[in-house]
Amino acid sequence: MRRYAGIPVLLAYLIAAFVNLAPLVGVVSAERINSLYGLEVAAADLSLLMRHRGILFGIVWALLLIVVPRKSMRVLAGTAGLVSMFSYLVLIVSIAPENSNLIRIAWTDAVATAVLIPAFIAELADSHRRFG
Repeated sequence: MRRYAGIPVLLAYLIAAFVNLAPLVGVVSAERINSLYGLEVAAADLSLLMRHRGILFGIVWALLLIVVPRKSMRVLAGTAGLVSMFSYLVLIVSIAPENSNLIRIAWTDAVATAVLIPAFIAELADSHRRFG
């Protein structure tokens, strides 16, 4: 039974990784960004910034995915994932956009954050037990 105690934690990290994978498709083209966010990204400069944003989400995705079999890095990856998703939620609340795609992303981030927080706390507590 003890051997399966970490499965909910692993699932939480996988869910958070999956959520952070979606923006990575925006790296491919401005059209992908348009469909993902419901925004017209016509200017090359804005396209560059949004595509770079996709790469940054890819880094968060990779961190969250890499730590599934590597317990020692979960606190670091969980911190990155939570900061990424929670900061978006703070921005959404402060700006209150009308774009339904952006609001959908906020709900997705809220669910992923709610799933990841208990797993992160469990990993943090376990880390303190192991390392003092």
